[in-house]
Amino acid sequence: MLIIIGILLGAFISIRLVKARKEKSLKNKEERELKKFRLETLGEDIEIESQEHAERIANRLLPEAVKTAIDLDAILCADINALLDEENNSEIGRRRLIREIVSYVEAICNSYQKIGAIAYAIYGEDQLKPHYSQKQLKAIRGKKLSTSERIKTLTAVGHKVFFNGESNSNFNGEGWDKALKLISKRHELTHPSKSEHLRIDENEWQDLLEGARYLMSESYEPNRLMTEKLVSEKE
Repeated sequence: MLIIIGILLGAFISIRLVKARKEKSLKNKEERELKKFRLETLGEDIEIESQEHAERIANRLLPEAVKTAIDLDAILCADINALLDEENNSEIGRRRLIREIVSYVEAICNSYQKIGAIAYAIYGEDQLKPHYSQKQLKAIRGKKLSTSERIKTLTAVGHKVFFNGESNSNFNGEGWDKALKLISKRHELTHPSKSEHLRIDENEWQDLLEGARYLMSESYEPNRLMTEKLVSEKE
């Protein structure tokens, strides 16, 4: 009987030790990933000493990130406007416009991710958790998401950043369905495997235009406020 108890006790201790080692290994991995994330985001692995220290770093890095976003916006909007001034009844023009619009939205979302990443690296996940979902925090950390999920999630992040913690984005209904068609079509145009992927008939084109309008309007409002914020910082 004592032998059986000894064997069971030994097995229990072994399981606990294995579990403890796994937890320690996971914690070490998370710490390494966070250190790498801070290094990539802030340019150095800064140890935040106080709230005041955090504010100083944020005030130095965030305006730079916002300015980069505005510069991207200006260049890509100029490209889109130039294409809109051209004749877009041809499939060539339509293909170019689809690629450009989705690239624009992705660039703006990348800017929201960068701004969120700076906040994450400075303040830590615990301070952001009350305001952002797990998926949004995952996107801010740069974790892999599908194109549509990344756009949806990071646009919501942009709305929260520039609307005092509230998300005004409404990713449902017909507008979002057509936006998904636009994103899917851009993927087909970028990675075509058959000629049909490059074709855009009139009915499809109207749906794609509606999807483009929806995506542009969703990403534009926080982007407009971002511009206003930078201008007010300079005044």
